Formats: sequence, structure tokens, C-alpha cells
Amino acid sequence: MTVQLGRPAVYLCPTEHCPNLLQLAVGLLAELTGHYGAVGVFRPIVAEASADRVLDALVEQAGTGTGAPRWGATADECLENPAGAAAQVVSRFAECASRYDAVLVLGSEYDCSLAPIEFAWNTRISADLHVPLVLVVPGRGGADPTRQRAAVALAEAQRSYAQVVAVLVVRTPGQSLDRTELADLPVPVFVVDDLTPNRADEVGVLDALHASVVAGARDVSGIRAADLLRADTDLASLLPAVRPTSTVVFASDRDEIPLGLLVGAASRKFPLPAAAIAAGPKPLREEVRALWQELAVGTPLLRTEDVLDRVGRRLAGQQAPDRLTGAQLEEARRVFARQVDSAVLLDTSKAVGRADIVTPLMFEHRLLEQARKANQHIVLPEGTEERILRAAHRLLDQRICRLTLLG
Repeated sequence: MTVQLGRPAVYLCPTEHCPNLLQLAVGLLAELTGHYGAVGVFRPIVAEASADRVLDALVEQAGTGTGAPRWGATADECLENPAGAAAQVVSRFAECASRYDAVLVLGSEYDCSLAPIEFAWNTRISADLHVPLVLVVPGRGGADPTRQRAAVALAEAQRSYAQVVAVLVVRTPGQSLDRTELADLPVPVFVVDDLTPNRADEVGVLDALHASVVAGARDVSGIRAADLLRADTDLASLLPAVRPTSTVVFASDRDEIPLGLLVGAASRKFPLPAAAIAAGPKPLREEVRALWQELAVGTPLLRTEDVLDRVGRRLAGQQAPDRLTGAQLEEARRVFARQVDSAVLLDTSKAVGRADIVTPLMFEHRLLEQARKANQHIVLPEGTEERILRAAHRLLDQRICRLTLLG
């Protein structure tokens, strides 16, 4: 592989919130360790500097938790000072990579203030670090929606001048999706079984969503974030995507969605989902609730005032495991090794995207590295001038050269 610092590196990057990220990262970490030895773990963007569940668990598995930087910038730093945050990510990654034989770069959780533009940020960072992406795409809805999601993500990566070496598609239990159905994508595709334990129970889900069951069954243990289906389109597009394992979340002012689900099930052409969630501040009409209670006795209808995006993030966060048990870790490694050809992930020869692109941020970083290695002694006149002092502070802070100020 050709990467920015001469160290092998892979950027595992979900295209949306991914409760399976820890499972996939554990499997990829084991493959990297087997190929290269000591593997560092680095996360460019974190929600908060104080804690990161997935990063902490993965560093523990890597066994390389030394003083190397583990993350680049917080989401708030990216919003408040984009250029400064991006430069900080590059600098911290360079320091981390210099200490290990290889690096696993971990994409975002999409659970913070940066979420609407977080994937674009990850693709730009990938280009700045010159580390190729392995995209993680949910397989919900079958081959066609999965292919569309992957194509959109690939296009975004290419707009950012990032390389993509492969796509990992997460297949939920009982799903028949096969990689041959996605063979027309321009990069290799691997389908990986979802091993993430479903921690959903009635109390946990209702607390996480700030929701209550307003009709149908009380049992909400069948709700899975991996099968979340947002009803942000028309019924003609929604109904064919509904599966018995789906959790359909819809805006509470769209009465046609729950009514359409009931009519589709009554026609026996479409199944009822495992659950439906009415989200948003507008109250659900009583007539809709009563009809659901009468016709969908076995399927819970939940009500929350959270908006659609927040429902997805809350549910995924509630269902994602804090850490995996020893048996689950071993199973994650075994499944990844069996279902993914790691040699493909480590080979950029067939990657989508150009390998010869040097972004402005990377060019600046390389110049600064050359200046540090040269360790030149520079004398600056007018040492009391405010602009000179600011420049001197930056030069010294980044250890670019040795300085003498006159004045």
C-alpha cells in the first residue's frame, strides 16, 4: 500500500451510524496485526474528547495504548475552526503512525453536532492523510438500495479526491443478500454477517427513545437499529422495502404511512414491520392509533417527540454494545477472516480514485516536516512587533525551526 507516511493504513469508514463498527474493526484489526505486527488505532473525529466507547474498546484490543495520539479533533472543533481542526488531525495522525508498523483509522459514529456533514469530512480527511477508505454500508432493504447507498458514497469520496479500496456490506440475521448481487460496483464488495447482540428490551428501548407504546403489542425486543427504515419517501417506494424485521420510523404528521402499512399488510402483498415509530412534535391522530390497535395487534406502534434523525441515533446508540465478550471477539475475528479477503483491503492497485493527488493540507504538512528535519536557525528583526511575535509563536509551537528575535 502507498500511504502518506510509508506506513500501511486502512480507513474503516461507515457511511452512516453503524452499530456493527466495533465488530468489523476488531476483525480488521486482527488481520492487520497478522500482516504487519504492532497496529496503532486512530480516530480522526470524536464526539467528545473525554470518552469514545468504540475507540477505547479497540485500543484495548490492539494492546498499543501508549502515549501516541488516538484521535484528531472533536466535532465542535471541526465546526468552529475547520482549517485548524483538519491540520490538527493530520499532525496527530502523523505522530501516531510514526510509532507503529500499521494504522487502523476509524471512521465516525454520526452521533454528534457534525453528523449531517460527517461523511464528507471523513472523505476529505482520508484524502489529506492519503489513507484509502473501506466503506461500511448497511444492507437493509436488499441489493438495490444497498447498491444505491454505496454508489452515492463512492461518488462523494471521489469528489473529495479520496481512494476507496472496498465496500463492506453488513447483512442482518435472516437476510439473503449475497456479494454477487453487488458485483457491478466498481470496487470489491464483501458481505459480513451482523453479530452485534441485540440489547433491546422494553425498558431500554423506551428509555433510549423517550418513547411510549401507544398501540399494538407491548413487546419491543424485536426492534433493531440495523433494520431501521426511515419513511422519508412515498408509500410506493416504502412498502417494497419493508421486511418483517424492519423498524419503520415516520414523521408523526404523515398519517398515510401507518395507514399504508396497514393496507399493505391487509392486502397480503406486504408484511407488517416488527415495529413502527411515530416521531416528531405533532400529536399522532387518535383515529390512526385506534385503527393500528385494531388491525396490528402483534406489532407495536411507538410515539416519541424526537425528530427522525435523533430517533435513529438514539436507537443505534442504545443497541450498540459497550464492548464485546471474549467469545464475541473471537467470533468477530473468525467471521471477518472467513467473509472478507483482507489482502484486497491492503491493495490499492484496483482502488477507485487517484493515488497521485496531494491535497493542499498534505502539501503544507510535508513542507513543515521538511522544515523540522532541517532544523534551521532563523533570525527575525523587529522582535517587539506584534506580527513578528505571532509568527514566532507559531513557528516555535510547531517546532518548525530555531529562532532568535532582535529587539
